[in-house]
Amino acid sequence: MARTIAEIKKEMTDAFLANEDLRQKYGFDPTKTWETQFSRVSIENLLMFVVASSIHVLERLFDTHLAEVDSIISKRAHTLNWYRNKALAWQKGCELDTDIAEYDNSGMTDEEIAAAQVVKKCSCEVVSANYPTILVKAAKADGTLDNEELEQFTAYMTAIADAGVRVQTRSAAADHLYIKLRIWYDPLVVNSAGYLINGSNGKTVAENGVEGYLANLPYNGVYYPQLLEQYLMGQQGIKMARVVVTMAITAGGVPAGIEDKYQPYSGALVYDQTVPYYNTEFINFNTTF
Repeated sequence: MARTIAEIKKEMTDAFLANEDLRQKYGFDPTKTWETQFSRVSIENLLMFVVASSIHVLERLFDTHLAEVDSIISKRAHTLNWYRNKALAWQKGCELDTDIAEYDNSGMTDEEIAAAQVVKKCSCEVVSANYPTILVKAAKADGTLDNEELEQFTAYMTAIADAGVRVQTRSAAADHLYIKLRIWYDPLVVNSAGYLINGSNGKTVAENGVEGYLANLPYNGVYYPQLLEQYLMGQQGIKMARVVVTMAITAGGVPAGIEDKYQPYSGALVYDQTVPYYNTEFINFNTTF
């Protein structure tokens, strides 16, 4: 931070008064202050003020330059969040200035810019410890990028990536999550089929609970069976909940058994109840405990 003119001038005058050669020529008393021995309009005092003012201006310029450099660096920080923000900023069909990794949006309205930014969900993660590789999972608000969009998006992410960093992109349909549940319900609130007695949206408390839990997960969020159990036990009419078994199947048909946690291949999860084995067993809490 730049020193004040007074601080700079005092350092200079203190050094002046401490100089033995100057003391002999001027005959001043080193125990007295500068102000008591030199007039405010003396040539020495004016020179000290001019030099101190010049140094102060120079230090202010250095402060301004440092702030500008810090601002530029902060916008080009090599973090996963920076890559995620850049992915969300991709504009379909727009020309990119690769030197600064920015778009020239002059002449475009806010609505046109928003329409070009088709990626609405995105996550970035490091997938290789041997060679810097970032996996970018991306999706539109209503689904995946088509093949042409994914090709353009991949070219964009490669263009803005730092030198030496590889980028992989993925836009796949949501993973299907199959969950076999055991629910102990409150018979005063829930019937034996798992529906709320005083009104229902056509879904059981288990369906509403699982879908609510998944809806609260961030894009590419990790699914934990234990946390699902805790979430379900906080829902109306559910006394206890147990996840008996969980399995996920990616859009490519690859099954994955789940024990402690699961991060979706696509970045998204949907609750699938089409397989009869993965159903929910409802148990009256009062007759069990």
